[in-house]
Amino acid sequence: MTVVFVLYFLLAIVLMVKLLLNGVRPTKTLAWLLAVFTIPIGGMLFYFILGRNKKKNKFYKLIETKDIKHYLEKVEDYYNRIDSKEEEIPAQLKDHIKLVKLITKSAKFLPSSGNELTPLKDGQVTFDAIFKAMESASQFIHIQYYIFEDGELAQRFLTILKQKVNEGVEVRFMYDDLGSRLLSNKYLKLLKDAGIEVFGFLPMRFGRLISSLNYRNHRKVVIVDGLVAFTGGINVSDKYIKGDANLGVWHDMHLQLKGPIVNSLQSVFAVD
Repeated sequence: MTVVFVLYFLLAIVLMVKLLLNGVRPTKTLAWLLAVFTIPIGGMLFYFILGRNKKKNKFYKLIETKDIKHYLEKVEDYYNRIDSKEEEIPAQLKDHIKLVKLITKSAKFLPSSGNELTPLKDGQVTFDAIFKAMESASQFIHIQYYIFEDGELAQRFLTILKQKVNEGVEVRFMYDDLGSRLLSNKYLKLLKDAGIEVFGFLPMRFGRLISSLNYRNHRKVVIVDGLVAFTGGINVSDKYIKGDANLGVWHDMHLQLKGPIVNSLQSVFAVD
């Protein structure tokens, strides 16, 4: 017992030094130190799951294509010049400059105007709109979901996507490997056999589960031909149209987007 205590204390000291040297915010450093030294085992476990900066520690590396690099440089240039008198700021943004800067810096998302946004309430309305847009695709369909589960909705996706591939449409399908852990290998194989590019975001592998647990991709995105896009809170699960046996009717919201904002969402998909 004494040996375990000594080892824990030594590891806590190492973490303390690491936190102090990494230059994180004092409040954040203090919070983690309190957790490590006051919650035996649990505090340290929480730190390893939630506290580490995976990007700084090269947990993943962004592979920049020429187009992605150009886009990110464009975003950085916009951010650096937004306070300049030479920068022409649209009237509707002038009262929200701080918010614009926050979104631009953190999300790499440029503000745009001339967009058409249609709120979609609940699953039935949302998927009716998504399937209609997908059926009209002539060039490409890009799909990305945190939760994608087997069921009626998944089968409808499969039917439409197979048809569009046969028509010469390029389809790329991305899912989060943790959120979509219930998605069957059989379904994924059917997608691949149909000629669809399938990608699992941060695959769940032994020894990597804890380190990647807090680095999941919760986006829900569908982009069709670069003309119309969908994003919001609704995942692909039959509970969004049938309800949940324990929780009842499942309410959520989604957005249908048209205009320049579609290209911005396309850049997010490309980076992912």
